[in-house]
Amino acid sequence: MIKNNNPCNIRNTKTKWQGETTLDEEFESFSSPEMGLRAAMKIINTYYYKHGMHTIRQIINRWAPPSENDTDSYQAYVSEKMGIGIDDFIDMNKENMIKLIKPMTIMENGHPKHSKQWYDNATFEKAYDLL
Repeated sequence: MIKNNNPCNIRNTKTKWQGETTLDEEFESFSSPEMGLRAAMKIINTYYYKHGMHTIRQIINRWAPPSENDTDSYQAYVSEKMGIGIDDFIDMNKENMIKLIKPMTIMENGHPKHSKQWYDNATFEKAYDLL
């Protein structure tokens, strides 16, 4: 949801996010794209470090469950863009976090064939630096 500065479409929860605003009843809203990307990165870090999800398959299955999404296509797209297999271990450093989040923003805001990357590298890097 580009309009809510929530590029990864995080649903509303009880979590009080840094930079959160109250524009939408269903999805989180943020004061800037960097704050929305930061929140998505924090969630992914939780998946990675707390829940032991270290592959594209594990992360995307939780982020975009098959009951609501075409998870196979989502995983394949992220895998292609990251240049690794869906079951390959991800070393979650800054570079790989950004490589993971970039295609997720495209998948969350339309089909990759019809969507574009809304943000430049500096926006993703600033979001990561806010973690």
